[in-house]
Amino acid sequence: MKISSKKNILNCYNSIIVKIIRISRIKKQIIIIASDLLIVISALFLSFSLKLGYWYWPDENLFWFIILSPLIAIPIFRWFGLYHVVVRFLGFQALWSVFKATFLYALVWGVFVLVFVEEDILRSVILINWLLIVVSVGGLRMFIKLFFYKLNSLSERSRVIIFGAGAAGRQLL
Repeated sequence: MKISSKKNILNCYNSIIVKIIRISRIKKQIIIIASDLLIVISALFLSFSLKLGYWYWPDENLFWFIILSPLIAIPIFRWFGLYHVVVRFLGFQALWSVFKATFLYALVWGVFVLVFVEEDILRSVILINWLLIVVSVGGLRMFIKLFFYKLNSLSERSRVIIFGAGAAGRQLL
């Protein structure tokens, strides 16, 4: 690869980092909340389907409990501080918060469904739901952290001077 094309790639990465960093904090939080909303709903549909072995479409009452499940999840996630953590600096403590928040959400949602839905709900769906959500929500945040780490490692190159002439200097370059 030519040096000029490497510089173009680095400039592209730097511009991506700058654009993402310049997004306001509120817009970043809205993006994370929207992704969590989609994850929570998708995980519920997927957990029923995984347990039953076929694509499950619930009756009307359970359907609304699935669609409205983010009304339980988002406040719990907010209470545990999942939307106040800067994802690029995510640490073990934040992942522990994800673990606790998703556990409490799955527990509360499971209790609501067991109490208010007439349909017989398999209790293992609640466990599958929690596992899917903890992996998805935590995985999304770790993916974002890894994305920033890789972009920063590509853009933060040290400048060096190669002193000397000849074939060895050109090869090092």
